[in-house]
Amino acid sequence: MKLKRRIKIIIEKDGNGFHAYCTAFKGLHIDGDTIKETINNTADAVDLYLDTLKKHGDSIPIGCIE
Repeated sequence: MKLKRRIKIIIEKDGNGFHAYCTAFKGLHIDGDTIKETINNTADAVDLYLDTLKKHGDSIPIGCIE
């Protein structure tokens, strides 16, 4: 069973596309051509980021998940 989580991300216009990041996830920066693509790319990247934290035994950053 996969848990749903809410993560605050910031999406900004960047040239002809968009750039997203979560301040609590150091080094996580995502882009996309549309807002929808950026959100989907961000969801995939966050899943990988959280999997990596789990694999290394690191905790989830405070304030990232609501």
